[in-house]
Amino acid sequence: MLKLVLLLLSLPLLLAEERVWTNLEGKKISAEVKKMTSQEVVLRLNTGKVYKVPIASLIQEDQDYLRGLKEEALKAEDKSQELNEVLGYSFFLMNQTLWHREASEMASNFNIPKESQTESSSSYRRYFTREAARSQTDLKSMLSTISIDGDLHKKVSSVNMVFANVGDSGKASSRELSKLLKQDYKVIESRLTEVLGPASKQRYGEGNLRRSVQRWDYTQHVFILSYVKKKYVGLEIIPKAFADAGGKTVRVSDIELRDRLEKNIVKEKTGDVYLKNLPMIDQGPKGYCVPATAASVLSYMGVDADMYILANECESSGEGGTSISVLVKTLKVLAGGKGRSIRSLNLNPLKFSAVKRQINKGYPILWVMRSTNAYNASANKRTQLRAKTDWNRYVKLSPELLKQNLGTIGNEEQDSAHMCAIIGYNEETQEIAVRDSWGPLYALRWIHVREANEVSYSGYIISR
Repeated sequence: MLKLVLLLLSLPLLLAEERVWTNLEGKKISAEVKKMTSQEVVLRLNTGKVYKVPIASLIQEDQDYLRGLKEEALKAEDKSQELNEVLGYSFFLMNQTLWHREASEMASNFNIPKESQTESSSSYRRYFTREAARSQTDLKSMLSTISIDGDLHKKVSSVNMVFANVGDSGKASSRELSKLLKQDYKVIESRLTEVLGPASKQRYGEGNLRRSVQRWDYTQHVFILSYVKKKYVGLEIIPKAFADAGGKTVRVSDIELRDRLEKNIVKEKTGDVYLKNLPMIDQGPKGYCVPATAASVLSYMGVDADMYILANECESSGEGGTSISVLVKTLKVLAGGKGRSIRSLNLNPLKFSAVKRQINKGYPILWVMRSTNAYNASANKRTQLRAKTDWNRYVKLSPELLKQNLGTIGNEEQDSAHMCAIIGYNEETQEIAVRDSWGPLYALRWIHVREANEVSYSGYIISR
């Protein structure tokens, strides 16, 4: 009896999941289980407020759900330590789900740097070099990157690991890459099976990223192992409800998205107009500017996307280089599946009116351009002067800066093709605001539209 009571008391930590609860009077609340005994359940709203509810006062469907939790708890065996040993990270605490842990705290504990922070989400990512010898059993030594995602409430929403992949294959031949992919896949499959038993199979993902995967369930966690031929091996730890939905997210309605985009338009007294809440997805040491920028804009538009998986899908190389035509085809499927569309913009020549029109709708622009040394020097100088100079004085300085640089921005001959996002403008100074996928210091830089025109190729918009 004591064992049963202890298991019941541990239920909320093992199995808590937000759902709609209904009492016999028809009143409904959306909450998760915090504690449960044989007679009552403590429900917690996402506001943090808790309610003690007699189980007998709930409708039969809810009582059956709680009964199922009790049965699962009786069968559950704590395997947190074994899983931690397999992963090489002590992510799992005894009788506690990842989904109750603060994403920032967990990332800090494992030295995983912050990648992005918006009002509704956060992400943390760490890259690994492949110089050290790869172990045949140690998953951590096989990692290319690991990321932790946080939700609206700053709790962990998923953990993603990428192992062997085409982007990190360097000069490996197709045969060598195939061998490495299969090796990593078999090691991960074997180690998880040792702890959690045989996997089940399911279809997972959206659009052209939908694939057959191996699935292991552990309380309210699901491990998803993907092997995409000639591309990558990945392991995701996700909530059970998301796995049960096949990795498909709920479509954001046009009305909700429109309201969200309008609220994201910031207008400063200086006349600066720019978009907020565009996640900073840092391409890190790789030449992944295209998939990083595309994933950022997709996420902003309510379409879930992972830079690393997008890069592998588009066959980006680690040194840089992504086919824009392949990217556009991929974006059409991903965005189209959520009721969004992608269209090209003629940004050669780059006209201020074209930028203003899109930003005023709340749309960032995927900008294909040449990132020359002269361009970056001018963008850095303008951005620094804006931060430390009286605004009226800066307005007078801006034409002088343009005069000094015009005609020199695009003269360099080196291969500097790049994708970034145009996210704002200032009509008085005729400047545009640009975000590069190089980390927080490059989240918002300013350049005169005539300077930008010298390095402009084309642009794309993802719209509702």
